[in-house]
Amino acid sequence: MLVIIIYIVVILPIMVVCIYLGRLIARGDGDSLMAGYNTAKPEERERYDIGRLRRLMSMVMFGTAALIPLFGIASILPKQWAMIAIPALVIIMSVGVIVCLTWGDKWTRKQ
Repeated sequence: MLVIIIYIVVILPIMVVCIYLGRLIARGDGDSLMAGYNTAKPEERERYDIGRLRRLMSMVMFGTAALIPLFGIASILPKQWAMIAIPALVIIMSVGVIVCLTWGDKWTRKQ
């Protein structure tokens, strides 16, 4: 019962915030939320394709929103399954972050 309350009070609002921020960035209203881009000089901003950068950042937010509830579900699973599921989710998130960091800069630069 306590796990369900924590899930509703903590995990679902975080998921909703991630979805909201992803939509805000995808629409173009969240450019000020993108770290680095907001504080960059105008000539540095011109080196990046803002459409691709928005797409990348919104995909990161939607991916995070999709993975967060899985952690809550994994905590409800029996102990032997949770010991496999939670590290697997951490690995998936880590690989996603590494791919975004490695290829994101190359993908968002203007050709």
